[in-house]
Amino acid sequence: MSSDLTWLLNRANTSSLVKRNGIQLSKEAGNLLNKQSLKLTGFSPKSVTITPAEKGVVLTIKKQNAGLQVKSANINITLKGNVRQVAKSVKNILGKYRPDLVDAALARVSRIIQSQGEPKPLRPKKVRGVSKK
Repeated sequence: MSSDLTWLLNRANTSSLVKRNGIQLSKEAGNLLNKQSLKLTGFSPKSVTITPAEKGVVLTIKKQNAGLQVKSANINITLKGNVRQVAKSVKNILGKYRPDLVDAALARVSRIIQSQGEPKPLRPKKVRGVSKK
Protein backbone atom coordinates (compact mmCIF):
# COMPACT_ATOMS: atom_id res chain seq x y z
CA MET A 1 0.00 0.00 0.00
CA SER A 2 1.42 3.39 -0.89
CA SER A 3 2.12 6.03 1.72
CA ASP A 4 -0.38 8.42 0.08
CA LEU A 5 -3.19 5.90 0.37
CA THR A 6 -2.25 5.11 3.97
CA TRP A 7 -2.33 8.82 4.78
CA LEU A 8 -5.75 9.31 3.17
CA LEU A 9 -7.23 6.40 5.13
CA ASN A 10 -5.72 7.31 8.51
CA ARG A 11 -5.60 11.11 8.55
CA ALA A 12 -8.91 11.65 10.35
CA ASN A 13 -9.00 8.49 12.49
CA THR A 14 -5.60 7.97 14.04
CA SER A 15 -4.68 7.65 17.70
CA SER A 16 -1.85 10.16 17.30
CA LEU A 17 -4.21 12.99 16.26
CA VAL A 18 -4.61 15.83 18.77
CA LYS A 19 -7.08 18.65 18.12
CA ARG A 20 -6.56 21.87 20.10
CA ASN A 21 -7.85 25.37 19.45
CA GLY A 22 -8.83 24.53 15.87
CA ILE A 23 -5.38 23.13 15.03
CA GLN A 24 -4.71 19.48 14.21
CA LEU A 25 -1.46 18.21 15.74
CA SER A 26 0.18 14.80 15.62
CA LYS A 27 2.09 12.77 18.25
CA GLU A 28 3.67 10.25 15.88
CA ALA A 29 7.39 9.52 15.99
CA GLY A 30 8.45 10.53 12.48
CA ASN A 31 6.86 13.98 12.62
CA LEU A 32 9.39 16.78 13.30
CA LEU A 33 6.98 19.70 13.61
CA ASN A 34 4.09 17.72 15.18
CA LYS A 35 1.67 19.08 12.57
CA GLN A 36 -0.89 16.82 10.94
CA SER A 37 0.09 16.91 7.25
CA LEU A 38 1.13 14.53 4.49
CA LYS A 39 4.56 16.14 4.11
CA LEU A 40 5.49 15.68 7.78
CA THR A 41 3.86 12.33 8.51
CA GLY A 42 5.74 9.32 9.83
CA PHE A 43 4.04 7.08 7.23
CA SER A 44 6.25 8.61 4.57
CA PRO A 45 8.88 6.29 3.06
CA LYS A 46 11.45 8.99 3.88
CA SER A 47 10.55 9.93 7.44
CA VAL A 48 13.06 11.52 9.82
CA THR A 49 13.05 11.23 13.63
CA ILE A 50 15.27 13.16 16.04
CA THR A 51 15.33 12.00 19.66
CA PRO A 52 17.57 12.91 22.60
CA ALA A 53 20.46 10.65 23.54
CA GLU A 54 22.53 10.71 26.72
CA LYS A 55 24.81 13.48 25.44
CA GLY A 56 23.63 14.43 21.98
CA VAL A 57 20.85 13.35 19.61
CA VAL A 58 19.90 10.25 17.65
CA LEU A 59 18.93 10.84 14.02
CA THR A 60 16.79 8.02 12.61
CA ILE A 61 16.07 7.77 8.90
CA LYS A 62 14.29 5.04 6.94
CA LYS A 63 16.10 2.93 4.40
CA GLN A 64 14.84 3.35 0.86
CA ASN A 65 14.18 -0.29 -0.05
CA ALA A 66 13.61 -1.98 3.30
CA GLY A 67 10.39 -3.65 2.20
CA LEU A 68 8.76 -5.66 4.97
CA GLN A 69 11.92 -5.96 7.06
CA VAL A 70 10.84 -3.94 10.07
CA LYS A 71 13.97 -4.42 12.20
CA SER A 72 16.39 -3.29 9.54
CA ALA A 73 14.17 -0.56 8.09
CA ASN A 74 15.74 2.27 10.14
CA ILE A 75 19.25 3.69 10.31
CA ASN A 76 20.15 5.22 13.70
CA ILE A 77 22.94 7.79 13.75
CA THR A 78 24.12 9.10 17.14
CA LEU A 79 25.53 12.63 16.97
CA LYS A 80 27.46 14.10 19.88
CA GLY A 81 29.14 17.45 20.38
CA ASN A 82 28.10 21.05 20.62
CA VAL A 83 25.19 22.59 18.74
CA ARG A 84 27.25 23.75 15.75
CA GLN A 85 28.91 20.38 15.15
CA VAL A 86 25.66 18.43 15.38
CA ALA A 87 23.79 20.98 13.26
CA LYS A 88 26.40 20.74 10.53
CA SER A 89 26.16 16.94 10.52
CA VAL A 90 22.35 17.01 10.41
CA LYS A 91 22.40 19.55 7.58
CA ASN A 92 24.82 17.41 5.55
CA ILE A 93 22.82 14.21 6.07
CA LEU A 94 19.35 15.65 5.49
CA GLY A 95 20.44 17.96 2.67
CA LYS A 96 20.59 14.94 0.40
CA TYR A 97 17.86 12.83 2.03
CA ARG A 98 15.05 15.34 2.78
CA PRO A 99 16.09 18.95 2.01
CA ASP A 100 12.59 20.25 2.84
CA LEU A 101 12.94 19.15 6.49
CA VAL A 102 16.39 20.61 7.20
CA ASP A 103 15.10 23.74 9.00
CA ALA A 104 12.69 21.78 11.20
CA ALA A 105 15.40 19.26 12.07
CA LEU A 106 17.89 21.99 12.98
CA ALA A 107 15.33 23.65 15.25
CA ARG A 108 14.64 20.38 17.06
CA VAL A 109 18.36 19.56 17.39
CA SER A 110 19.20 22.95 18.87
CA ARG A 111 16.37 22.74 21.43
CA ILE A 112 17.36 19.21 22.50
CA ILE A 113 21.04 20.07 22.94
CA GLN A 114 20.23 23.30 24.80
CA SER A 115 18.03 21.36 27.20
CA GLN A 116 20.88 18.91 27.88
CA GLY A 117 23.42 21.63 28.67
CA GLU A 118 24.78 22.29 32.10
CA PRO A 119 22.92 25.03 33.96
CA LYS A 120 24.90 28.22 34.26
CA PRO A 121 26.13 28.92 37.80
CA LEU A 122 24.45 31.80 39.56
CA ARG A 123 26.57 34.88 40.08
CA PRO A 124 26.75 36.19 43.62
CA LYS A 125 24.70 39.29 44.24
CA LYS A 126 26.56 42.55 44.54
CA VAL A 127 26.20 44.05 47.97
CA ARG A 128 25.67 47.79 47.85
CA GLY A 129 25.92 50.21 50.67
CA VAL A 130 28.24 50.49 53.63
CA SER A 131 25.83 49.04 56.23
CA LYS A 132 25.33 45.72 54.34
CA LYS A 133 29.03 44.94 54.07
